[in-house]
Amino acid sequence: GSREEAERLLTDALREGSVDAADMLDELLRDEPSRRAALLKVRRQAVELRPGNMTRLAALREAARADQNTNYMRAIEHVLRAFDPVTGPLAPPPLTAQSSQPGMLTLLTRHSHEVGGEAFGVVWEGATAIFAKTPAAAGMTNLERVIPGPTSALSRLYEAALRLLDTPRFALFHRRSTDLRPKKGATSATELPFEEDGGALAVAVALLQTPAAVLSGDAGEDSAHLRWVLGQALSCVLPQNALVLGLPQADAQALWTVILGAFGPPGLVSVERKDAQLADLLWQTLAPSLQRRLKDLLSREGATPFELVLERARQSGRRVGMFLTGDFAHAARAVVAEFPQASADELEQPGGLERLCSQLPSLADLLRLAVRPEYADARWHLPTPASQRLASGRLPPV
Repeated sequence: GSREEAERLLTDALREGSVDAADMLDELLRDEPSRRAALLKVRRQAVELRPGNMTRLAALREAARADQNTNYMRAIEHVLRAFDPVTGPLAPPPLTAQSSQPGMLTLLTRHSHEVGGEAFGVVWEGATAIFAKTPAAAGMTNLERVIPGPTSALSRLYEAALRLLDTPRFALFHRRSTDLRPKKGATSATELPFEEDGGALAVAVALLQTPAAVLSGDAGEDSAHLRWVLGQALSCVLPQNALVLGLPQADAQALWTVILGAFGPPGLVSVERKDAQLADLLWQTLAPSLQRRLKDLLSREGATPFELVLERARQSGRRVGMFLTGDFAHAARAVVAEFPQASADELEQPGGLERLCSQLPSLADLLRLAVRPEYADARWHLPTPASQRLASGRLPPV
């Protein structure tokens, strides 16, 4: 008989993952105009628990409309219409209509800030000399350095991304010709292939003293595909991702085992004899403060599988890529294409998005990001009437 106590108990249950609690809270709050913000939060949490459910997404959109949150309402509408053959997609605002977003890069790349990524970042910070190559050794000859500015589609996108996300400065190079072939999934940590119209675009990490990104393929036209790959470039050079994605996959996996064996709790893993020399070298090279930092990080959880560390690094790039495109449909198709067990055709079927979200955590994570208020404010903001005309297509985007 106590409404206040019921709300408290249901809120606790929702926090622990109960969809039933979300539905009961919805019934309690929906008819109270003064509780619109609370209802909006409850419906967002319900969408996060059942990503891809169109009924819950529509309810969230209506709550955003009632709360007069235009940016958020349009972001949700974009997801709802992503694969709707009747209404068609809702185009995102141009990047030029957005303001710089301090802290957004941290939100987008949060997966790589888990223990594994942070540990790799500490090793790169303290033992750069062990892994860094000269430009010649890294095969950087005859590459075109991309300079932020108006000279090409890629340079304009590069400049906009640096401005909006306030990324650490890094070098971006472009290799116009490539022997890479499009494929269903990546076979190594240094190969991130993407397919569109039979052409190949790929990005790789060059482990120079300051990591650089090398984009290969045709980057002549601004497209969602180019923006998606540029997102991988911005993410893969971050300290926590550089070694994971810059070393050959077998070497990166061996390094992770060495890190766990040398600085993790005793008995966590066994380091093979052939890798013992690298463990000794890390002990000699890393400063005592960084060794303590590693021990503290690795004492927080068990031995994270390298495959999970690698997937988290890749997911950070996907999230940055989706921010630059603003296009959830493109991001969803690109993610599904990376997993042989899934089919992008399912996205067009009734209930297909929800089924694929339950099958692919990477896709579910992108959907949860797409309906976050922080993401909506950063990517769906229309600050002036001129930018609204840009978004509506009445003026060409810059």
